[in-house]
Amino acid sequence: MNIFSESADWTYTYEFVNQEGTSVGNMGEMYFRVFPERIELKWWFIDDYGDRINLTDDIRRIDGYNYVYESNYVYESNDVANIGAIKGLVHVDRNVLYRKLTMGDTPLNGFEIIVRKGDTATINGIMYYENTMVKSWNGFMKKKNTRKAGTGLL
Repeated sequence: MNIFSESADWTYTYEFVNQEGTSVGNMGEMYFRVFPERIELKWWFIDDYGDRINLTDDIRRIDGYNYVYESNYVYESNDVANIGAIKGLVHVDRNVLYRKLTMGDTPLNGFEIIVRKGDTATINGIMYYENTMVKSWNGFMKKKNTRKAGTGLL
């Protein structure tokens, strides 16, 4: 079971570490709604300046994209801090979610791995400016509750 397997609300805490080694801990929440044709993800987090950032992702399955993985998705978030939408690909293999991302038309890019174990999950990711590491992060997710929103995709 992965985090796309059911409609659920999750809380998460994470730590960002920038290229100078400065660590910033924060928190947020994710609200997954799984429908037969798509997944809606509404989430928020506190940025480095203490501001709450609200995002909505539209996640859709790609059929026949790559036979190696169980499920493949394309996603797009709303505009982030006037940089542009976060866009990318998601590959799901059993309980592991691999997410590749780009930010608008900027050279910012990265990836994230989320591993679910029951009602908890770990998050690890990294962001680059072209090929230079800008920040990395790790975090912990805990499921708050399950919601009814449609038949799960997986």
